[in-house]
Amino acid sequence: MYSSELKQAVDRIRDLRLCSPKEEGRVYGPERVKAVLGRQSGCRPPRDYVDYLTWAGDTRAVLYGMSLSPREADSARETAEELEGDAPALDLGDRFFIAEHQGYIVWYFKRGDPAVYRYMEGDPAESVVADSFADFLHVIIDRAVENRRMHEERTR
Repeated sequence: MYSSELKQAVDRIRDLRLCSPKEEGRVYGPERVKAVLGRQSGCRPPRDYVDYLTWAGDTRAVLYGMSLSPREADSARETAEELEGDAPALDLGDRFFIAEHQGYIVWYFKRGDPAVYRYMEGDPAESVVADSFADFLHVIIDRAVENRRMHEERTR
């Protein structure tokens, strides 16, 4: 059962057609979600993220230049490993990576903290993007909607 905040975000993704209807519904069962979570042993992500993975499955819902799918979590971890040598703020042992952008930005959770953090290559420190995963979804949904609006204006 989704939290009310996550349900609201998932409903917005559906209503705004930020994922293809044919992609929606490729639900991950508990075993597949468990496998995704097991590939990153740094920490266990918050429940809303686990529930989102179950809903998202193989969906490639692209929100503001990133995809938040189980495959993306694996890619984000790989990007973080590449950035780690030049990023003292990026402690891989205590993080769960959820998304990346073009190899220089990663988003993640820290152990015991529901906030979503971002590290960008070249920055001296990480930053908090949202207090929870559901809040993070709303932030990137808003950006995706704005990008769509701007694209539609340019192509008129």
